[in-house]
Formats: sequence, C-alpha cells, structure tokens
Amino acid sequence: MHRNAKPKRLSRPDCQASSEERVLLGMAPVGREFGCPDYERWVRLDQAASDTELQAFELVRKGTRWLNSATVDASSRKTGNGVRADLSNSYSMACRWAEEGKIFGINLDGTMLFPAYAFEPSGQPVLSLQDVLKVLTGMSPFAIAAWFESPSSTLGGMRPRELLASDSNAVIAAARTLREGPLQG
Repeated sequence: MHRNAKPKRLSRPDCQASSEERVLLGMAPVGREFGCPDYERWVRLDQAASDTELQAFELVRKGTRWLNSATVDASSRKTGNGVRADLSNSYSMACRWAEEGKIFGINLDGTMLFPAYAFEPSGQPVLSLQDVLKVLTGMSPFAIAAWFESPSSTLGGMRPRELLASDSNAVIAAARTLREGPLQG
C-alpha cells in the first residue's frame, strides 16, 4: 500500500474480504495523488471514449425516426376500414412485440422507443425483422440499432434498415456475416 494511502474498509462486517475485495485491495492506486505518471493521459482517453459513445448514440438516434409505444400502438390497432380497435388494453402492443422478439427498442430517459423501419405501413412489424433479431441474439438493443444504421460492405454500402423491407434475405445474410466475424486467410 502506498504510504500516503488510507487503509480501505471492507464491506463485510466480519472483516473478511471477499475474493473481489481482495483483488481490489491488492491493486495499486491510480491517480494524480498517488503519483501515477499517466493520470492525465488516462483522463483524456476516458473523456475521448465518452465523447465517442455520445456521438455514436446521436448518430443512431438521428439516423431514423423513433416511435414511442403509444404511437406504435395507435398505428397497429387501426382496422382495415380505418376505425381504431379497442385501445383499453393498457399493456403496450409494442412492448409485447419486443418481448416476443418481433421488434426491438431502446430506452431513452425511461421511454421505450422503437425504430420506424421495424413497421409495415399497416403498423404491423416487418416480418423479416424477427429473423434478423434471432441472428443478432445476445447483442444489446443499442448495438442492434447501431448495426441497422451503419453502412454495410456486405450490403454494397447500404444500411441494413434501408433494405429490411425490400431485400430481407440480404439483411439476414449480412447479420450472419456480422455474427461470424471477419474471415481470415
């Protein structure tokens, strides 16, 4: 322990450190006050990473139109004659579809938002999106949204969202290519 560092308290009352605490206690302190020569560089790198994440989030958010669950529900519950069906069901249709893996959404400040490209003009989910989401299982909703927004060399520079409705097989193949990773050799 650095001679100026204060002893760390253990979270467990019996003063026996958990395995995680033992690792943390054994680590050298980092920071200007502990004489870390690279402290300023680490701060700059951390800030750059935060800025990059914010820029990526803004590109995804601004790249498409995002719909809240009320908008999705109102659109999906229109019947063929233009009259809205019963809206008394308080459980969101959009949330139900997300749970079923038919669509995905991202949480922005406590509000679930769903990409407009996930829906047919009738308000129903694009059928092939479920197949794409099966391939992308395990990715975070934001990572999925970023993938749909990013130009893909597999799709000739097009964004997957641009081809989802018109060439779903190509989008599914591009998702498989993403999951398989780059080919070596």
